[in-house]
Amino acid sequence: MVHAAVLGWRSQAAARRAGHRRLAAWAAVAAVRGLRGVFALFTPEPIDVRGRVLDEADAPGLWRLVRELAGRGDALVPDAVVVGLTGGFFVTESAVRLSPDARTLTGRTLYLPAPYLGVLDGRELSAVIGHELAHFAGEDTAYSRRFTPIYAGLHRALTALGNVCPGDLLTRPAAYVGHRSLGTFDAAVARWSRAREFEADRRGAQVSGAPPAASALLRVGVLGPVVGETLASAYGEPDAALDDLVAGVLDAIPAAGFPDPGAHLDDRQAHPIDTHPPDRQRIAALGVPLDAELFARAARPLTVGDRDWPAALVADWAGLCRWLSADFLTGAREHRAAERLYLEETAAAVPVEETLVHENGAPMVWTMGILALLSAGAGAGLLLYPRTLGIAHDALAQQILAAVAAAGVASAGIVAAHVHRRGRTPLLVLTPDVLRSPLLDGAVARQDVADFQVTHGKRLTLTLALAPDAALPRAKRLFSQARVSRRRRHVSVQSLGARGLKPDAFAVLVERYLAASRARVHLSSASAEAVPAASE
Repeated sequence: MVHAAVLGWRSQAAARRAGHRRLAAWAAVAAVRGLRGVFALFTPEPIDVRGRVLDEADAPGLWRLVRELAGRGDALVPDAVVVGLTGGFFVTESAVRLSPDARTLTGRTLYLPAPYLGVLDGRELSAVIGHELAHFAGEDTAYSRRFTPIYAGLHRALTALGNVCPGDLLTRPAAYVGHRSLGTFDAAVARWSRAREFEADRRGAQVSGAPPAASALLRVGVLGPVVGETLASAYGEPDAALDDLVAGVLDAIPAAGFPDPGAHLDDRQAHPIDTHPPDRQRIAALGVPLDAELFARAARPLTVGDRDWPAALVADWAGLCRWLSADFLTGAREHRAAERLYLEETAAAVPVEETLVHENGAPMVWTMGILALLSAGAGAGLLLYPRTLGIAHDALAQQILAAVAAAGVASAGIVAAHVHRRGRTPLLVLTPDVLRSPLLDGAVARQDVADFQVTHGKRLTLTLALAPDAALPRAKRLFSQARVSRRRRHVSVQSLGARGLKPDAFAVLVERYLAASRARVHLSSASAEAVPAASE
């Protein structure tokens, strides 16, 4: 028996050890999975760029200029040069996801926006490209390759931490430390970014001179609104746009030159992953005075030589511009088609017939019924057992208590009947165009609702914020479930709840109707714009 007991103890110990090993194995697997998730947060996302890669056969002059500037600036030559239609000049060592080719570039990438190449002369373009290539010199390369993914990953990690465990006591200290660290990082990044840009400006000015570098900054700044307006117009009406949007941008430049370059001194050059100091500070750091000579150079009229200059860099410049324009317009048409489909689906998401929302008074009716039963039971007890209750000798007390019980039954019955009757009339009537309520003397048009809010606690309240020029209805009764604030332009409808709908579902229903109304407005305005265009 002793031997059997020893064997049993040993088998139990072996089972415990096996269980511990399985637990350790499971914990190891879970830890590896968790680490994979953590490392995924710090994996940099590719930068989405719409453009075309130019090799040396496509742009021999451009590559020759880039190599010359890289050599003079003691910088690394980019692995790829991409020319696009939108955005500003930039370089990156992050992965670039190119469209519409659906390929990903790795290594060093230089991006050039085509509309700006035709307004900068040779020295100004050299200053801009020299500035960008300067980021491939010295410690900038290590910064872009190593620190930027860590910095972006910290942002994503803190966002994920807040989304997964908001307010969790276990994660709150980590989140606090993370946000404090991020604040320190932000200050350091801002300071280091300014230093990098000033140094890159200095290196770019070394290959072209400080005045061309300063005028290039202002000339790019004053062209920005022209590019934005031209592309926005083409994006809005792609079928009416030119087949060469770069030429369209240059044609939109006033013949007398750009107006008031000094108004753009506080502009910051666009960049997908970095920030730049204002142009005023960058020009001051170059040592160039902000005088009439600089402004005149930056605002000079566009010449034929300026327009033809990119053809010396790219073998088929006109073909490249048409390709970029066609790709841009194809994207605009696809976006418009997807937007129209979304609007049509949203508009069709609500029925044409009325949707009636009744007040959910059943809980209140049941509560009043129970109170009535309790009051009736109390009254019956007074009648049947007055001696037990000690009031058999006091007729007045019996009468008072019986009256109280009867009043309780009557009050509960009246309230239950009122709530039941109120529930038979719709609280809200939702239609595709208006929202009506028997509590209000007029309907609320959907397009007049600027915003809405649904709150719930003891009561379910729908609050509509109306536009400033919308007509406000009035509550039909002074003491009503409806409230109208003319000062705040709010219309509120209170209830005990919506029958068959939880508060979240009720809010979704109202939002669906408002979204459908907005979708119909957009569709009708788009159709109205299309009719004159077709008639023309």
